[in-house]
Amino acid sequence: GDAVGARHFRNGGCRNRAKQVNPYLTHIIMPALYNGIESGKPFSLTVEEEPLNQAIASYGWPQAHGSLLISTPMLFLRENELTGMTGVNLNGVDTVITVQIHPEFDPNGLLNLKLQKVRAGAISLTMLVKPIAKRMYNDRMAAMEGHQDFYSNILGSILAEKPFEPTFKVGKRTLKITNITIHNKTAKLDFAVKH
Repeated sequence: GDAVGARHFRNGGCRNRAKQVNPYLTHIIMPALYNGIESGKPFSLTVEEEPLNQAIASYGWPQAHGSLLISTPMLFLRENELTGMTGVNLNGVDTVITVQIHPEFDPNGLLNLKLQKVRAGAISLTMLVKPIAKRMYNDRMAAMEGHQDFYSNILGSILAEKPFEPTFKVGKRTLKITNITIHNKTAKLDFAVKH
């Protein structure tokens, strides 16, 4: 699992892949999502680790952001946790960044994607990164005067431990994630369709 992923990143990940449509998303995930929406009833969607990683890899990696080069990320689904791993190169220095998240719902149905660990190679950065990330996120939200979208809510939950209403629009319908169950190599998301 993780050792294979680390070796994958040190060797450059999937450097030569062009952006392409992934059949797992277009033929399995999206039809299941739309069929669930059309039913108008609560439904579940199960995501599998391996095809999800293949879908992520199809989005054109590595990606450059200034002097930061990010290799193909990989996700690992383990009991009640999601671990993301990616190789990065910053100004010619290579390392593997690992982030571990534990999703949980509060009694009001708000979702919190709790950041558990951040590592650069073998070095734990969790205690350093969490307060800095929280401050940066709060400063950014203050500058934006609190206007948030679904992605801002996800970042706020991960970076600043701010639970959020896990709803989003698909077409004319609004979906709410009511539960997330993560097991070894699969994640089951339960949805309610809001009318």
